[in-house]
Amino acid sequence: MLTRPTLRPTAFLVLPLALILSSCGLWDSVTAYFNTYYNAQRVYEEAEDELWAQKDLLTLGRGNYLTKFATPNRAKFTQVIEKCSKLLQYYPDSRLVDDALFMIGMSSYYQGDYQQANRKFRELIEQFPDGNYVPRGTMMLAYTQFQLMKPDSASAIALRLYEAATEDGDDAMIGQSAMLLGEIERERENRPKAVEFFRKAGETCEDPEMRSTANMNAGQIAEEIPDYAAAESAYLAASKSSRIYAGEFKGLLGVARMRARQGDYQGALERLDELRDNMNYREFFGDVSYEVGNVHRMSGDIEGAVFEYKYVDTAFARTESAAKACYELGLLYETKLNNLDSARVAYTRGKSYTTVGTVGPILARKAEILGLYTRYRNDLVRLDSVRGAMLAKRDSVIALRDSVEKLARANPEKPDSALLNAVKILVPPNVDSIATLTANTRIELATLFYVGLGMPDSAEYWYRKFLRDSPLHPAVPRALFTLAQMAGEDSTRAPADSLYQELIRRFPETDFADEARKVLGLPPVARSRGEVETEYGAASDMIQAGKYPEAVAALRNITTNFPTSPLAPRAQYAIGWLYENALVTPDSAIANYQLLVSKYPTSSFVALVQPKLVAVQAARSGVKADSVKTSQAVPDSLATQKRVLDEPASGRARRLRQEQPQKPAREPERD
Repeated sequence: MLTRPTLRPTAFLVLPLALILSSCGLWDSVTAYFNTYYNAQRVYEEAEDELWAQKDLLTLGRGNYLTKFATPNRAKFTQVIEKCSKLLQYYPDSRLVDDALFMIGMSSYYQGDYQQANRKFRELIEQFPDGNYVPRGTMMLAYTQFQLMKPDSASAIALRLYEAATEDGDDAMIGQSAMLLGEIERERENRPKAVEFFRKAGETCEDPEMRSTANMNAGQIAEEIPDYAAAESAYLAASKSSRIYAGEFKGLLGVARMRARQGDYQGALERLDELRDNMNYREFFGDVSYEVGNVHRMSGDIEGAVFEYKYVDTAFARTESAAKACYELGLLYETKLNNLDSARVAYTRGKSYTTVGTVGPILARKAEILGLYTRYRNDLVRLDSVRGAMLAKRDSVIALRDSVEKLARANPEKPDSALLNAVKILVPPNVDSIATLTANTRIELATLFYVGLGMPDSAEYWYRKFLRDSPLHPAVPRALFTLAQMAGEDSTRAPADSLYQELIRRFPETDFADEARKVLGLPPVARSRGEVETEYGAASDMIQAGKYPEAVAALRNITTNFPTSPLAPRAQYAIGWLYENALVTPDSAIANYQLLVSKYPTSSFVALVQPKLVAVQAARSGVKADSVKTSQAVPDSLATQKRVLDEPASGRARRLRQEQPQKPAREPERD
């Protein structure tokens, strides 16, 4: 490892006594000279010792400069820089200049000021090419280049040092350079080379915890390759290198994990039991139990895995190990036990434990997806119940009306005119709105199964149910296109070509049909400017001329006369925008935005208005406006809207990217 600068008494000049006594000013100058350096060195050593004494750095090893330091003693390093800078300013010919340059460079590095550190290390090397600090300064220059996102330069410098140190047998320099080279190769994803360098650092670094850290890095990368035997060897070396129980435990836990990865489940459980029996590791028992659950899962013992994960969640609640256990438990419920409700509960519990690390964002996403699943499923149940009640009411109204009319015909001379008139105006409840909401929910649920949950079988079921019960819904082309995509990914499904051909035949003017033609290798179809596009162009001209009421009327005709046209949702959005920004009628704007959401829920324009609707709803509920978070930018200028209106085909590729489901990373069993 790099050693701290040391005082060099031989560097000081011995002044003749007569000269000293002849000038009081000279005496003050010499005193200031010595005090400046001694104070700087003392403060630097104190600051450096305090820095490396931090708990998280103790486990990394003193001299591990790959980390970004959180310096609690920044003021001391600043003081070192100030004092050393004075020494350079007032005593530029002093033999302590290289000491001062090195301390400034190191203090800057610890503070994260890599630009200044880079300058000082370069000055040190250029001004004192044969000085004692050159090897250490060059090594720190390589680390500084790495922190400045210049891996090629850092690698070139470190490799030269590594080769020279290997030739000289300088283990300390071999370890330092190998540590940096291993990290650079890891970032380049050259894993075998990274393992080689880290193992070398694990053999040669001076600090035992730094050797342990290097071996842990080698084990983690070998595990990713995967080379579980090599990883086990590296983890064992990490355990033996460490002089503190935390480092020793991490290495032994890695050994047990690699035993399981190699299929020796019993051996893995025995090693984990040994760790659980050692009270020195009691603060890590949650991690041990979590790994026990993983071993049961890998061996196929799902019941044992569920039991162990639940134990971790209970005994070590609100810890990182509990969060990871909740994730694995949710995954088992989702993919093996087909219990999405229990999976949602597990993910939600884990999300409440942590929002950081690798598992925090995954838990949040999983909880969100399964929360949507629960909502859609409950919405379908509720809508079905409402539809049944409305149908029953309609039948009752029709029966009552028929009875009254029959009674009136039987007694034409004495009809109950009041009752007859009341019954005549009764209109059977309209279930069309319920059918639309049901269709919207089904298509969202199908997309969720395909994109969010990666369950194509369930997705196909809901897509086909949607197509069967809602053949005129605006999202039918998208459903057909998605089914064709799914068929192309799985040869056991219906032929994809037939679905693409059906899409082209039924919806030839849609963007999805254009994409289907590309897939089938068919030539594109030139679209003629039809009546709807003519009317849309006229509405756009009205907006350009400032005839906003006339433009609203023209756009309204498009949504009424051409409800299935791709321009209909654009026109509906334009109506709301004009009410909001040109006619300044907020209530009408909100009403038309809500109409856009209900009539065209799959349109890309819905994403533009939803933040506004959420804000309005929050305001009506008494929630402060600034507490409503929106993730979409909403156009707020007339120029923006004119551009949207003038380009009927604009945004097609973007809409396709938003609306087309993406291929899932895996295909779990059907729910």
